[in-house]
Amino acid sequence: MQFTHFIGIDVSKSYLDWSIIYQSKEILKQRTTNQVAGIQAHIKEVLEQFQIDLDQCLFCMEYTGRYNAALVQALEEQQATIWQVSPLHLKRSMGIQRGKSDPIDAHRIA
Repeated sequence: MQFTHFIGIDVSKSYLDWSIIYQSKEILKQRTTNQVAGIQAHIKEVLEQFQIDLDQCLFCMEYTGRYNAALVQALEEQQATIWQVSPLHLKRSMGIQRGKSDPIDAHRIA
């Protein structure tokens, strides 16, 4: 499968920070609530806005247990491709980083 859009999502209890990478450039940075209905509406809006097919997207996120349950549910209902990564693996793969925030983390995940 050939992915053209890589979507990194930083998950917290109440919010999701999204970063969409296309051709090595960030084309969208946005925050949404961490609720199934809001997530589904956001995905639909993004796909329409950028004229993307869902099968061109790889959704990447840290595995955070129950906090990413709504996100995983929304993505599975749409049959999206999901990649959940261990937080420790992400931390080690990025090395020492300066500047930490949820939007920056979403970009690094993507």
